[in-house]
Amino acid sequence: MDHFHVAPVHLVADWDVLRLFQFEQGEIPIEIQQQLIELLLPLFEEEGMLLQFQSDLCWQLQLPSREPIQTTPIDWATGGNLLSVMPQGENQLRWKKLLNEAQMMLHSAAVNQQSGQLAI
Repeated sequence: MDHFHVAPVHLVADWDVLRLFQFEQGEIPIEIQQQLIELLLPLFEEEGMLLQFQSDLCWQLQLPSREPIQTTPIDWATGGNLLSVMPQGENQLRWKKLLNEAQMMLHSAAVNQQSGQLAI
């Protein structure tokens, strides 16, 4: 079983690319993070995965089995072109689709729209 560190991020359009940026500790209230995880749970459960809150800005994604996928540490991805830091490997299209669906769900989430802060 594989476990991956997952963190909410903010995407910024910059000319012809999307750039990924981290949030700072305490910037997103814990209650909102937990609401966002609850929103995403069904999406990941359909894939046999479990998304869990660990601590502020530290979420965990548990996969049902080992997966040959290469990810990028968030510190390395911050400020970079989103396309260049997406998961790579034999199931990369599946991951890109899943992450795109998650991003669309988060973007349209009422709690995200009402927060008055940077979109997650």
